[in-house]
This record gives sequence, structure tokens and C-alpha cells, in this order.
Amino acid sequence: MVGLLFAVRRIVLAKVEGTHIRWVIESALELVWWYVWAAYTPLVMGLAKRFPLTGPRFVPHIAIHRLVTKPRFQSHDTREGSVGTK
Repeated sequence: MVGLLFAVRRIVLAKVEGTHIRWVIESALELVWWYVWAAYTPLVMGLAKRFPLTGPRFVPHIAIHRLVTKPRFQSHDTREGSVGTK
């Protein structure tokens, strides 16, 4: 459901910007993106439980969170940059 809402959002934003997109492909990519996030949920929850961002060791835990999430967010930034460019 969330993936569908974000797919519609992505298509509407592209149309407002005047960008021609293939809505089927963009919708599929958006849905895949959210399914991957759903698959990552247990990892994220486990990471938060094992390395909480509270307490006396929060600084090293921030570093661990950053190292684990960096590849994921880099892929998102790369994909987001592809839409809306003319």
C-alpha cells in the first residue's frame, strides 16, 4: 500500500515538473524499492535493538548504524536523482 502511494506521488511529481516518464516502469521501480525496504525491516529492528542510540556507548553505535546504512541510502540517492532530470 505504501509503495503504491509513493508510486503515484512519483508520477504526479514528474508530470508537474513536465518530465516524460514511463509510468509502468516508474511504478514497478517504486514498488520494488518499498518491497526491499520491507525485507530490510528485520535487519533495521535488530540493529536498533543490538546497538541502541542511547546510553553511554551511543557514539560508537552511531558509527555502526552509519556503516550499515550507507550503501542502502547511496542506492536511494542514485535512483532519486534519475527522475526529474531533463
